Amino acid sequence: MMCSVSLVAILLAVAAKFIIGMLWYSPLLFGNSWAKYMHVKPDPSRMMCGMVASVISAAIMALVMACFMQRLGINTIESALYFAAMCWLAFIAATSFEGKTWSGYPIQLFLITTGAHLIGMSAMAVVLVQLM
Repeated sequence: MMCSVSLVAILLAVAAKFIIGMLWYSPLLFGNSWAKYMHVKPDPSRMMCGMVASVISAAIMALVMACFMQRLGINTIESALYFAAMCWLAFIAATSFEGKTWSGYPIQLFLITTGAHLIGMSAMAVVLVQLM
């Protein structure tokens, strides 16, 4: 069973998540803290790979979210935000918490990275519900 989704909706949802990620991980918000907790220094030569991976990841997320939203009949901003929050809780927060626990990363790193996903997925869901 295939779903029919708008390419424009997918592209705009990807753009929304990418822009949020750029802001989130900039020095204006959490970029410096993230780098400190990750024990890394900004390396422009590696940034392109990370950006490409972010776009691919967001495209997969947007396509799957759009198909599920369509199948579930999600057609309001409120229900889209609820859907995004539940997806985030089940698939991002829960698995990231398990990884955080095993790796020993500080809780601040967990909050920064999962927070970015929560805001990004919420924005994607709003874009998708408006354009589907």
